[in-house]
Amino acid sequence: MAEQAPRGQSNNLLLFLPEVARKPTCRKAVGIEAMCTSGRAVKGGVPSDQEVHAIMMKREVVRNLMVAAVLCLSSDTAQAKDPFMNPFKDIDMTLFGMVGGATFYDKRNFISADEKYKSSYDVQPRYVYGTGVPLTKLLGLEVAYSTGPANLRVTNISLSPRAGHVYDVNHHTASVNVVLHGPAKFFGVRPYVTAGWDYNRFAPTLAAKMFANSQGFGAVSAATLTYTDKLGMNAGVGLEHKISPRVLLRLDARDHICGSPTYGLPAQASSSAIFPVAGIAHNVEYTVGIVVHIGKK
Repeated sequence: MAEQAPRGQSNNLLLFLPEVARKPTCRKAVGIEAMCTSGRAVKGGVPSDQEVHAIMMKREVVRNLMVAAVLCLSSDTAQAKDPFMNPFKDIDMTLFGMVGGATFYDKRNFISADEKYKSSYDVQPRYVYGTGVPLTKLLGLEVAYSTGPANLRVTNISLSPRAGHVYDVNHHTASVNVVLHGPAKFFGVRPYVTAGWDYNRFAPTLAAKMFANSQGFGAVSAATLTYTDKLGMNAGVGLEHKISPRVLLRLDARDHICGSPTYGLPAQASSSAIFPVAGIAHNVEYTVGIVVHIGKK
């Protein structure tokens, strides 16, 4: 009969196992010492299966959190590369807004019904909006829209005192310009020169049309005014000063050249109103504003 185990050790079955079977088999755990199932005592005691399970669950949670963090970072990187998620990433352009004044030089003398008249334009405010793209480091292309009143003043200089009328006109200009910046700055200011083509529209206001219809134009008691379109060109100079990494302060002066507008009135007629003027007109603009850079630095 097999020898019975000593009293008090009947529950320790490991004592009856062969020596080979009683060699320690350890499992690794995070944050604790090795847990052994051998019969030798281990510092801190042998953790139970529930404790081992809880530790393994904690390890699994930590691992899953690390995987989730890596996936989030990968997703952010993919979105940064997606042009729909970052629409200005590959854009290189500028937006600008300017305000100032304009003087339309187009003084003319004409005769209507044997009376002498003089036409001229008042100095008026001017507003400019546009965008630009660089072609090279110094050369760029800009598209702009400028608008403002260009009120026509017609004066009868045959009378004493002279009598005149003012016809309100809105002057719209669309421009395409090449801009050449200077290679160096002077006291933090970079100069530039510009030149381009214009499309001009001189449009009498509704009030001006009604006034001409009731009060006349020149020596004729009634007249019908309409808009005049003129192609032209412009040239100018300017200065830019950087006030932040993406914002510039711009000073601009340029001359817009086109033909004299006639507002649909003929140069000669037997009974209707006439406006017999012709020649080159100059609209000199002087503005100040802000240029904002968008996209690549």
